[in-house]
Amino acid sequence: MATPTIPSNWLHRLLLGLLLALFVALGSLYTWVIPLYDGPDEYAHFRYISYLVQEKQLPQLDATTASISHQLIQQPPFYYGLTALLVGWLPVDVALANALPNPYLEKGLSHRAYLTLPDAPPQSAWAPRGARLVSLLGATLAVLGSWLLVRRLLPQFPWGAYVVAALVGFNPQFLFSAASITNDTWATALPVWALWLALRADESPRPWLRWAGVGALVGLAALTKYSALAVVVPLALVGLLQYHTRGWQAWRYPVQIMGSAALGLSLVAGWWFVRNVWAYGEAIPLMQMVALQPQMAWSAPLTWQDDTLWRSVRWLLRSYWGVFGYSIIAPADYHGVVQNMLLVALVGYLVWPVRSLYDRTQGYAKEYGVALLLAAGWFGVTFGSLLNWMRVMRFTDQGRLLFPAAPALAILILLGWRAWMPRRLEIAGAAIAVVLLLGMGVSQVTTLRAAYAMPVALATAPVFDRPVGARFDGGMTLLGIDLPEGAALEPGKSLPLTLFWTTDSVIPENYTLFIHLADRENQLLYHFDGVPYGGRHPTRQWRPGERFADNYLLTLEAEATEVASKLNSDALATLSLGFYPYANPNQRQSATALATGDALGDRILLATVRILGAASANSEPDVYTSAPDARWQKGIELASHTVALDAQGLPHQVTLRWQASQNIHQDYTVFVQVLDGSNQVLAQVDRQPQQGGSPTSTWRRGDRIVDLIDLPPVTESATSENDMGENDADANDHSGWRQVIVGLYDQTGQVLEIVEPAVQGYFILTTSSITE
Repeated sequence: MATPTIPSNWLHRLLLGLLLALFVALGSLYTWVIPLYDGPDEYAHFRYISYLVQEKQLPQLDATTASISHQLIQQPPFYYGLTALLVGWLPVDVALANALPNPYLEKGLSHRAYLTLPDAPPQSAWAPRGARLVSLLGATLAVLGSWLLVRRLLPQFPWGAYVVAALVGFNPQFLFSAASITNDTWATALPVWALWLALRADESPRPWLRWAGVGALVGLAALTKYSALAVVVPLALVGLLQYHTRGWQAWRYPVQIMGSAALGLSLVAGWWFVRNVWAYGEAIPLMQMVALQPQMAWSAPLTWQDDTLWRSVRWLLRSYWGVFGYSIIAPADYHGVVQNMLLVALVGYLVWPVRSLYDRTQGYAKEYGVALLLAAGWFGVTFGSLLNWMRVMRFTDQGRLLFPAAPALAILILLGWRAWMPRRLEIAGAAIAVVLLLGMGVSQVTTLRAAYAMPVALATAPVFDRPVGARFDGGMTLLGIDLPEGAALEPGKSLPLTLFWTTDSVIPENYTLFIHLADRENQLLYHFDGVPYGGRHPTRQWRPGERFADNYLLTLEAEATEVASKLNSDALATLSLGFYPYANPNQRQSATALATGDALGDRILLATVRILGAASANSEPDVYTSAPDARWQKGIELASHTVALDAQGLPHQVTLRWQASQNIHQDYTVFVQVLDGSNQVLAQVDRQPQQGGSPTSTWRRGDRIVDLIDLPPVTESATSENDMGENDADANDHSGWRQVIVGLYDQTGQVLEIVEPAVQGYFILTTSSITE
């Protein structure tokens, strides 16, 4: 079978440079999207760095240190010391002073771990962002080291190096760590470089010298994260393979390399482990960690039969690829792609033995077997040690804890995929895989932006359907609201609501927003108690003078939906909102009208909402097919009407069939008048449609409202009597009425202009049959 041509080194350098540039660019994008301290335990990691900067000594494993940060207890010091050296000259104290925890995180009301304070000075971000750059540097070294390792392991498949580097680097979970303050990326980089150097040791005339370097890198890895020590398993296999190639009689070789590696490890990290044994009785002081963090430990280690453990394992595998920060989970479609990707690799291991029967390409089986052996041993030990740690400690089912063996898992996936791929298509297959993996990394930027994005400041004063203009005592100002689909809600559907906020000063504390929809018995049909802007913008973050829009979807609660679905007519509910301090839900903030200074109470009434019953009053659809009888401003139309006369020929009942050509946001009173020849009122009714049951402010575009109005007895006016002649017998029968009119006026008494037909403020429903 044909073997792909191995490209020149200059092409590999070019492609590798492009791959690394893409990774750095994508990691920088993640850094920009993720707010400071929102990576897993990011603030706790930064506290470790600040401790070294301020105290200038290594932490002691005691209760005082544990109260500062649990990472001071759990982690060895290399990453933190390196970062402290690089960013220690920056204002760490300013960063700490402006890092405010988000209390809503613990209640599940927000994904944000810390707040972005509006009055924080710019220099408060310098030190933590510098620490993030150190993480990104470690991640870049991990991607480069993974590429070099695979080039060494699979020399006949050079394109596989790009796939493995992409599997490591473009994993969104790894990118999230690369954009956070964490030692995870360096715990990935150092072991892979140690293994790469070990694979190259055999080609040197002084292999023991390179093995000393391997030991030094392992020492740095151990000083970064204890779990990184799992790399000694593939390293031992490499040493064993090199010993085998030299012949089993070369007994001095293993002694030399083991001694050199041990020397390098001892020189770099021996002091730390001796210190641990001296102070705590263990080289890795696990018992001391557990004792100082009782809240994080299980009351008793989980048994291997415990279902809690295996549920955690399933979550661990999921969180390796896409569970970010604090419960931000990548979409199900993304995880479906990942599962299929892993399934293809797994089935590939069943294909490989069959393929090996006919694929006799020289070196293929050997290099495949060596890579498989090293990767399986490396990942297996890492996974097993984490599994054991999960039995002891809570909150350890995090996929990022497997990153010290991320290159091993990537190699295992590559080998499974390669079993499917014809040799002549390996280049194309590798290119497609890298592009798809890059797409996976890019795809989750949207997920993170949706979870963390601050509201976009409105450049101009917003135009809203319903002005409010009210300021709460805490400083929160509601400018107005929009109900883009009107103020009516059907059971099983949602009612969109947009609130327009601003503040004129820094808000000194966090206030919880409540939005209530209550019926006339004050029973809650919908309620929201939480953080504005989808949990992403607590009031402590609001910037003075900035206006922003805040969207909600109001859905009836289950019990209210069931009741509403059985109603034979529409019902009315009141929509209101207010604030209370986070620590005291009973202390609602008072509101004041901006225009007048009038007190509005401890909540603002936003709108009346019509809850649509199962049998709506919208009937007689045939009457709505022709052009309307009359049109008013604001989209109010009279589709048709009927005026009923009694036995004496007097109007006693009017049926108005209204329709709305747009959403209506103001209440108008309908007036129906019976007039005489001098336009004197003989009878009159003023009320909102359907006896107040269907206010015009609840009408939506397309709504049809049938309103039956019973008129009071028509009284004869003096004017009509004087105007009658001796022969006007019919006039006595009609008590002098001449016409019935209809119109609307607002809450100030201003009559709504009629658009069609062009008359002044009213429409004539019918006229008397009397002739002058």
